[in-house]
Amino acid sequence: MKLNILYEDDVMLACVKPCGVPSQSDKSNDEDMITLLKNYIFEKQESLFGGGMRIAEYSFVKLDKG
Repeated sequence: MKLNILYEDDVMLACVKPCGVPSQSDKSNDEDMITLLKNYIFEKQESLFGGGMRIAEYSFVKLDKG
């Protein structure tokens, strides 16, 4: 799934969570946003730094219309 990235810098990434995609993994084993974002960050670091980098910390916040 291609992520719709709205904003990204060295410390923050904002994207659209598609309807029907779980925020985190569950018993369904469907693709979830946390896994999709971890994979995106890992692949980006691999391409920029040639591997060897470790992703140490994640914070994910879901903003809903109020």
